[in-house]
Amino acid sequence: CVWLEIHLLSLFIFYLCNNLRTNFSVVIIHGILFSLLVLAWPSRNYITFQKGFYLTASQGATFSKGWNEKVSTDFTNVEGDAADETLNLKYLKNPVQNPNSLTTLDWSNLYTKGTKNYIASISLQEKLKIVFIKLQSNFNPFPEKAKPVFLDKLSILFRILYLFTFFQLIFRLIKKPEIEFHSRKDKVYLVVFSVLIGQIVMSIYVYTGLRFNSIYSLTMLFCFIYLNI
Repeated sequence: CVWLEIHLLSLFIFYLCNNLRTNFSVVIIHGILFSLLVLAWPSRNYITFQKGFYLTASQGATFSKGWNEKVSTDFTNVEGDAADETLNLKYLKNPVQNPNSLTTLDWSNLYTKGTKNYIASISLQEKLKIVFIKLQSNFNPFPEKAKPVFLDKLSILFRILYLFTFFQLIFRLIKKPEIEFHSRKDKVYLVVFSVLIGQIVMSIYVYTGLRFNSIYSLTMLFCFIYLNI
């Protein structure tokens, strides 16, 4: 759900930048509709559970998995989601009381608070180091830990193809920064752009990896074929 929200947001921001001056009223209407779409699920959670405004019950755990003291030494693009989300609980100001009575959402809030305290406790240099490690890991098409499975080895080819498509997008934007929405190829580049921004944001905010990148493989494969064949 979070991945989808990020991709929709990146697409809409790009749309705004290219159309706000020429189609102001239409863009405002689209902005309202987009906001309703994005806020629908968090609003549903707020009304249903009365536990706050959130996207998923696991967002605190994934946040903690992506930002902890072991990321800089142990993080890989095949085991990011296997990290221990409880590592940051020691950074809470008060110890956890009655853990057996806490709900999933309660734990999510505690993970979030502990992770924010951890991030606040480390230096800017360490923050940048963690960001670099996660970005490098995310865009590395090869498994950083051996997985002798045929399908995993075969998927390397597809990840190389969509990494190549990212470079095509960058070259296209350097050559001509503006996207022409009447151009079919530029519409495809817009999809590639949303995936790229989504991958960057999610890598920094929580974590991604080869298992998650495979979600986009089919989309990126079609983009690669359309742009090159």
